[in-house]
Amino acid sequence: MATIVEFRLAQAQPANNLMPLPIGKRLFYYFPVPVLTGADLDWAVPRKTGQGQPFVHIKFNQKGAQRLAELTQRNKGRWLLITVNGNLEAGPRIGDPIDNGIIDMATNTDSEAARFAGELNGSVHRETSLR
Repeated sequence: MATIVEFRLAQAQPANNLMPLPIGKRLFYYFPVPVLTGADLDWAVPRKTGQGQPFVHIKFNQKGAQRLAELTQRNKGRWLLITVNGNLEAGPRIGDPIDNGIIDMATNTDSEAARFAGELNGSVHRETSLR
């Protein structure tokens, strides 16, 4: 069974049609419809910074990169919640527009980076051809 990865926008202020989500001591409000999915991903790999901090290097396909650029340009200050099989995995805050189709997500451990990259890769939808 394929892994289901979804990306949703969230904000700190309540609004119509937004769903509440408590994270720690804060309450966020997310849009129920995903803005990106596993179909928008190309691949993900675990990596380390020069200082040894593990992270996941996430590359979107052409369609996903275009969507990512558009939504990060219009939604500065909001969060991009990343769920895997319905479980929240990450929630980076959107800063500058991402126009290269790449997100680097910091993780706490090498094993967490490997697991997260594996889950993301499990959601990638590839077209196959019969030979």
